Amino acid sequence: MLILLIATHGIVATLLRRLSCLFRQYVANGTSIMIGNAQFDGSHRTKKGGIRRGDVNRCDVSIAIIFNNINFKYSNKRVGSLDDEDNLKSTLADIGMGVMVYRDVNRNTLHRTLQRVAKMNHGKRDCFVCVILSHGGQLELTQGGEQRMCDTIECEDGCFVSARELVEYFQDNKAPTLANKPRLFFVQV
Repeated sequence: MLILLIATHGIVATLLRRLSCLFRQYVANGTSIMIGNAQFDGSHRTKKGGIRRGDVNRCDVSIAIIFNNINFKYSNKRVGSLDDEDNLKSTLADIGMGVMVYRDVNRNTLHRTLQRVAKMNHGKRDCFVCVILSHGGQLELTQGGEQRMCDTIECEDGCFVSARELVEYFQDNKAPTLANKPRLFFVQV
């Protein structure tokens, strides 16, 4: 299952906070949650009932990546983006995910990082989450003589990247150890 959500400022952090609250509520009541083939049953909790923070170096901890572009070569600074980053980091860590944060990335760094993560062995992981906080919009692209509108993300260097292009790295044939596992992409522009 691969999900791509593109939203406006503040919506992604709010959505993830609400999902996290629901997640904690169900698990606290002894309910097991299924997302695709991934089962969440409270194993992310410590023996004292606290939340175990994820360590991205452990092979059984699901990875969440946050790309937070705040400063841009040609566009205005994204005010309030650090608050969104902190809320997202906390929410994702609360559900036991290992969180990696990258700030002010250019087009090449964004592509290389996602390619590297897609090729990792996710065999013991439950899912993958990618959050991109940036400017963006829609551009008209021409491919093979055919024109279409495309949702884009602005990188620090002023280059634009298609949101769908980034999701392609995580298709089953390119990230086989994530096959049949949730891959969630949240883009806030």
